[in-house]
Amino acid sequence: MNGEKRGSPIGRGPLTRRQVNRGLSAAGLSAMGLGLAGCARRAAGCDSIGGEAQAALNDAIDGLGGDRAIGAEPTLSAFDIYLSPHPDDVCFSLGILASLSGAGTLITVFSKSSFISEPISLSGNSAARAQRVTAIRTAEDRRFAAAAGLRFMRLGFLDAPLRGRFAFDGSHAIQDAEIIENPLLFAMNQLAAGRPAGLRPWLFCPMGIGGHADHLAVRWAVLRNLTQLRSTYQIGFYEDLPYASKWRLRLKGLASFDCGWGGRPLRRHSLYLGANLQRKLDLVRIYTSQFRRLPTTIERFSPARMLPSSPHEGLWIEA
Repeated sequence: MNGEKRGSPIGRGPLTRRQVNRGLSAAGLSAMGLGLAGCARRAAGCDSIGGEAQAALNDAIDGLGGDRAIGAEPTLSAFDIYLSPHPDDVCFSLGILASLSGAGTLITVFSKSSFISEPISLSGNSAARAQRVTAIRTAEDRRFAAAAGLRFMRLGFLDAPLRGRFAFDGSHAIQDAEIIENPLLFAMNQLAAGRPAGLRPWLFCPMGIGGHADHLAVRWAVLRNLTQLRSTYQIGFYEDLPYASKWRLRLKGLASFDCGWGGRPLRRHSLYLGANLQRKLDLVRIYTSQFRRLPTTIERFSPARMLPSSPHEGLWIEA
């Protein structure tokens, strides 16, 4: 269980002296790499060595007690929105947080897909296959939304492969953001209508860790409209899983996000799964079409840290 304190919803477990020393050594090497690169945090180019070194250093510092365990914050409401690039992304990345209040709305943006891992017989006709797979994945999304107590909305955009794009080619992400942002903003404005006076609900957005084109498009749609969205919503950025379960891929994604971020400093918050570990696995397993074998451990659905950490979900909020 990676040092998890069973029965404690946010406990991380004590770190051993060896783990602390290893983290401090890694932080020192990261700082050296940052110095050699000659890059400041905000000046680092996207995916640069300097940006990744800074992310590694920050992660080591956070692991020694700098990040915050999610307790009273964020305060959830029925007007919160969980943005999911595809069916499964919110569940895999933020499933326990999304289910804490039993309220809010799940919006799946690129909800039409032909990707499936489940070994089932599908038509060779590409249009028929996409229609069948979309129906399967939409049904899974509905089951997750029901299990988490969320309303469900899908925007009906084609995912990257159906648009004729390589899934991890982010070169068109800003153009794709321009296509989705008006329908997305309209949906979010409609969902905010009728909220109590003074309430700023939460908008949870993917960071784009992993570099999937559709995740980047959703991220850019939010970042391009940050000022407008802030007038209505508090905004949290979640670490995309399973991509963030790979430490180097996670650092690369954090550095890339930092390059596009123009707001106030962000602080990492961790929702430690504790007694909810099995529930998280049960939610993940709703998406049977995405696995040849259903996962039996939480390893792929918890962010990788510089220092060993209990299974958790990672969220970044303005300090």
